[in-house]
Amino acid sequence: MTAPHRSVAIVLVATVSISLLLLASVSGASALTTGAAGVQSQTNEELGQCFPGDGYSITIGSQGPQIDSIVHFSLLTNLGAPGSMGIEMAGTTGDEYIILLRTGVLFEGVGEPTAFLADPMAHFSVAFEFDFSLPMFDGMTDGGDFSYSGDGAPIDAPIGDAVC
Repeated sequence: MTAPHRSVAIVLVATVSISLLLLASVSGASALTTGAAGVQSQTNEELGQCFPGDGYSITIGSQGPQIDSIVHFSLLTNLGAPGSMGIEMAGTTGDEYIILLRTGVLFEGVGEPTAFLADPMAHFSVAFEFDFSLPMFDGMTDGGDFSYSGDGAPIDAPIGDAVC
């Protein structure tokens, strides 16, 4: 196995492992949420835009700081069709988001069988977006911006990068 293929395999295994752990905790809770019903974070509207399908929503916390997340498994449930496997998470203070993470693998679908068999990796892309912000420190220094954003996938692989 070549190094780029090994990198893709590692990302896929890590994403599947994390996703399965989160799904197991959601299934074990059987729709129980730890957050209060009706509590929506400011970033909840931003979640769910990167991956196709609805995914499984998990909210941790209530009244103030919380983590909103959506876990996507459509790559496993819609075999051969377009799908994804990934996670979107947003941590908030209740009023403003502090951290936002989207990462996973998108699959365009099998499409033309001969083209898929000739280059199956061409139908996959890696999604990665990371935003970190400390809005409580804005304005404390001249021109001080207490935030960081990145959208370059931290792997070198023979597959494309998806834009969230």
